[in-house]
Amino acid sequence: MGTLMKVAWVYESRAAETAKTGIEELVLPPHEGLAILQELAVFGDMSEIDEKAEYLSALDERYRPFANRLHQLAVGFQTKAVLAFVEECMARERINEPASND
Repeated sequence: MGTLMKVAWVYESRAAETAKTGIEELVLPPHEGLAILQELAVFGDMSEIDEKAEYLSALDERYRPFANRLHQLAVGFQTKAVLAFVEECMARERINEPASND
């Protein structure tokens, strides 16, 4: 049927991959801010996370895409998704840190 109608099916896993790769393009707040968000996510405080997202969006326009994604997850009470998102951002931050010359 898809062939006759010339429809390309999009599966959820592909959408999830696209969302994941978008993290690399986000401007992240400082590590301290991510650590606070992680703690709030562990406790499931979605209202406070949403407030932090609003604050970040107002603080710097560059944080707006990050804050918007955080807001969407928080208002949907997707606590596990918020935690996974924040931890993935923290992991990206660690990867992009310059190596220390100790």
